Amino acid sequence: MTRKEFLHHMSIFVFSSLATGLSFMSCSDNKDSSDSAAETKTQLDPCDDLSQLSSEDLEIRENFEYVTQTVKPEERCDNCELWVAPADANKCGGCQIMKGPIKAGGYCTAWIAQENG
Repeated sequence: MTRKEFLHHMSIFVFSSLATGLSFMSCSDNKDSSDSAAETKTQLDPCDDLSQLSSEDLEIRENFEYVTQTVKPEERCDNCELWVAPADANKCGGCQIMKGPIKAGGYCTAWIAQENG
């Protein structure tokens, strides 16, 4: 093998190695981008935004063990006596005993069945 052939093969090897490395980095970057896109989507849900609540308000929610998704289908925030329905169907509801956004499918230990009638 001549020196010229050797250099030619080495340059192809180096170029293909760089291209492969960049390809793997690109795949990794796409995963990170999709993860951050999912985080952004979550952050944009107004029913998850608790940034305007004081530490006392957050503590009250914690004390009542509020969760955004109930594990008891028959006990949901939107069929609780304390539920405050949203003015707009696309917005979050509220609660008479705790501040902040409340999801219709949520639950807390203060749940009281709505009276029929």
